[in-house]
Amino acid sequence: MIKTIKDFNPAKIKDLEGLYTYGAYKDGYNLTTSLDNKAKADFDQQIINEIVLWKVNRYVNVENADWMDDFNKLKFIDELDGNQTFVKSILSKMLKTHGIRLPMASTMLRFRNPNVFQIIDVRTFRVIYGDDAQKKKIMDANDDNSIELYFEYLLTLKKVCAEKGIVFSDADRILYQYDIEENK
Repeated sequence: MIKTIKDFNPAKIKDLEGLYTYGAYKDGYNLTTSLDNKAKADFDQQIINEIVLWKVNRYVNVENADWMDDFNKLKFIDELDGNQTFVKSILSKMLKTHGIRLPMASTMLRFRNPNVFQIIDVRTFRVIYGDDAQKKKIMDANDDNSIELYFEYLLTLKKVCAEKGIVFSDADRILYQYDIEENK
């Protein structure tokens, strides 16, 4: 049986935080911490490469991407409300870039501005939506419907964070670890 956010026990937050904080070191280097510390910097090819490596260990070339300047402006927004049209236009262009699907795009957005964006991938999706095959199909479509689902996910995630006592900027990491621990 898949465990979802309904089964989440806030008492596990500290344990799950420890797993993503201390478990991310390799040879004395923590790529997660390094990327977290770059949230205010302008992203370039090198930082995007680090994010892609952090996510799936593959290369995405954004050197001439027409969305990069607008993407870098996202570090200045405080919330999604009022910025959805701007974010949607950026996401639409990102999803047309070879090697970027919604989980990768959301990962880039999360490192760009973790107070507004969080990662949606198989694990966090499963914790929030369970085995909802219809929503999973929409997420995998990589089109305007998947962008709308991502916006819905962010709103749902904000509510879940408030209910469960999870800091929003850590939600993807907490739920990712929760899925590993509980759903194997």
